[in-house]
Amino acid sequence: LRAVFAELAQDNKPGFAVAPAVLLFQEIRNADLAALQTHIAAAYPGIPYVRATFTTSGTEDGASGAQCAYYRNDLLDEVVASHADIATGASRNSDRWLFTLDGYTSSAARFYVYSSHLKASNTSADAAERNTGAQALRTNANALGAGQHIIFAGDYNLYTSGEAAYQTMLAAGNAQCFDPLGTADWTGAGNAIKHTQSPRSV
Repeated sequence: LRAVFAELAQDNKPGFAVAPAVLLFQEIRNADLAALQTHIAAAYPGIPYVRATFTTSGTEDGASGAQCAYYRNDLLDEVVASHADIATGASRNSDRWLFTLDGYTSSAARFYVYSSHLKASNTSADAAERNTGAQALRTNANALGAGQHIIFAGDYNLYTSGEAAYQTMLAAGNAQCFDPLGTADWTGAGNAIKHTQSPRSV
């Protein structure tokens, strides 16, 4: 795990590589927090990562766990009052955090981050529950108003780009999403670069 973290600070593009400003995790239980903190500190020695507001419920902690974010407080500040839990089905909440660039107060220097873990498995009922979760995310984010800077991330458990939840995230509105990896299907070895959930296998 530490090796994976360390690789995140590398970059295969021209220029210089830096450790990420924000790290997002899904399926984190209360019992996992201390070990996670230890791994982050070991992977990024000397870099001041701070855990953002962490919330969990009995159903989340007793199952797969909750959402967790760490951020570099030499680069960012968390606006704690803007943290929100959004119920997305399957006894899970998505978390919303608001970060501002350290030392700046302009609205242009702030951004929201949503971390989610939507329902797994590939039945029609599972897909419907994922879409319910996606609708909850969009309702929350749309209510922030136009022109916000928003990053949606996490384990959406989507099977195709035609799935209703994916299309909900791409639909027009204040918080319309744009997938940086493209909207075509991502199955097969040729699309392994898009396999963000489990890139070790096809």
